[in-house]
Amino acid sequence: MAIADQDTLMDLPEIVPAVMSKAAFAKHMGHTPASVTQWMGNGMPVRDDGRINVQAAADWIAGHVRPKAATSDKSELNAIRAKLEAEKLRKVRLEADQLEGKLVERAAVARAIAARARMERDRHITWVQRIAPTMAAELGVSAGDVFKLLDKELRAHLQDVADTALPDNLDAAHG
Repeated sequence: MAIADQDTLMDLPEIVPAVMSKAAFAKHMGHTPASVTQWMGNGMPVRDDGRINVQAAADWIAGHVRPKAATSDKSELNAIRAKLEAEKLRKVRLEADQLEGKLVERAAVARAIAARARMERDRHITWVQRIAPTMAAELGVSAGDVFKLLDKELRAHLQDVADTALPDNLDAAHG
């Protein structure tokens, strides 16, 4: 036989026998003999002599057995499941904390802070109105002049306070 003929023979596909033993069929399908035994118990066709008709068994498997997932797919699926379970646990803990009164709504906190800030601003402004005459009398100057100066400085201070941004994470500011 010529060398060219040998190369042609090497390119031919592997011939699969029509009938195989259970072990050979398991190897051919990329599964364990135990899997083949399980499929046989679930109804996969088998010849009377215990051997397997490859085409009939392959057709049955295609209709009855889920494809084997790749290891990376399984680990990715397990990671997704773990994240889902962690999220469920976090949600349950938040619900429990809310029922116990440990959590408050962000909007309610913002409203309370704004109301407190308005109250403090108003009290500071009225303090200037109350203290200006006393300071003027002690200094021997016009109450109107003292009031204008204190009012101007207090409003500048309040504006500076209002312009100062709070940190996003208040715990970090006090940690």
